[in-house]
Amino acid sequence: MFGTNNTELRGRIAKCLNDRGIVSLAAGPVEHTQDEVQDSFLSHLFDFPHLDFAFVRYPSEMVVVDWDGRLEVFGVCDAGLIALDANGAILLIDEEEERSILAGDPMSFVNRYHAMVRGALATTKADRAQAADQIAQGEDAGFWAEQAYAVEDGFATARRHILAALKDGAVKSLV
Repeated sequence: MFGTNNTELRGRIAKCLNDRGIVSLAAGPVEHTQDEVQDSFLSHLFDFPHLDFAFVRYPSEMVVVDWDGRLEVFGVCDAGLIALDANGAILLIDEEEERSILAGDPMSFVNRYHAMVRGALATTKADRAQAADQIAQGEDAGFWAEQAYAVEDGFATARRHILAALKDGAVKSLV
């Protein structure tokens, strides 16, 4: 199984919320049907530690908060918390508690996230450029524009960085 330990992820989300003085609403254990799990947009998301993204796996694991309206926090990244609002929009909540819309609906978010991961895994400049174009599509720029830039210029990558190879001893020196 890949991804973040779910207890660790919920702890990371709780810490981000506690740092902001926000208490999550209590939710008891919920059992889902097979259809509920498979039909959830969460089933299309996977952790990608190379870009510091982690997500809950099931709808009942979303951390529900009342923070200027009901939000369901389902992920974290280095830029902040990722949440679903009452209107179905996906929001990024940064350290200053600023909210920006990442997507108007969950599946639009999934599609852009997949393009970003595909770009990070790309082995050619042309493939990175194509992924960057898909990431940048849409009216909600900001975060996605930064991700598209990082993918296209090769800053967001899943390959082993040369400095890691140097540290591991696989490379003796940089020429």
